[in-house]
Amino acid sequence: MNETKQVKKEQKKPKYRDVAEMVRNVVDEPGFADEFDKRVALRQIVRSLMALRAAAGRSQQDIAAEMKCTQSRISKLEASTDNDLRLGDLTGYSGSLGFTVEIALKPAQWTLADEVKYHAFCMKAILDQMGNLAKKDHSIAKGIARFLNEARYNLGMMIEKAANTVASALRAFGKRNPLDQPHRLTIRVRTKKSDSLFSEIDPLDMSDDSCAAAVSR
Repeated sequence: MNETKQVKKEQKKPKYRDVAEMVRNVVDEPGFADEFDKRVALRQIVRSLMALRAAAGRSQQDIAAEMKCTQSRISKLEASTDNDLRLGDLTGYSGSLGFTVEIALKPAQWTLADEVKYHAFCMKAILDQMGNLAKKDHSIAKGIARFLNEARYNLGMMIEKAANTVASALRAFGKRNPLDQPHRLTIRVRTKKSDSLFSEIDPLDMSDDSCAAAVSR
């Protein structure tokens, strides 16, 4: 019995994270694996489109009907590289799946901090739109307020996790945190109470007399 289990264990196929890893482990020719990696890198957008189509349960013929073209054209598109992809095909393919295309041009020398700032400004623009939308209807305003409280909490947790990771790195390098403790993000609320400037509450608190403000201590 033990020998049978051992044989089955040896016959069990290895698991790979992706096709590229499988190719590197199965194919003995390093040159082929390198070329395969390059090919995959040149098909990031195309592969994403194919994944969206598969997730939606749509066939190439379905996409062709939406784009008013032949199925062979869709097949050729999915076999091409990102460099061969035309903007019209990208928007048409995405639109047939219920997606819109946004293109961002960013300086090549941008740092990760620049990326965060860019997305923060994008978020601000959307939040401003939500604020204006809230002025039109009470029920909409309540829904947006609930969402913002949840978003405030989740974003705070993300920043706190990153801050703790950096604090751990500093300690590992022998540079101790001046406060000798992990950075924590505290959610506080400015209230209308005269006896207190700030009061800590549940991040998901929905009281009408509070104005949320996230502060780092």
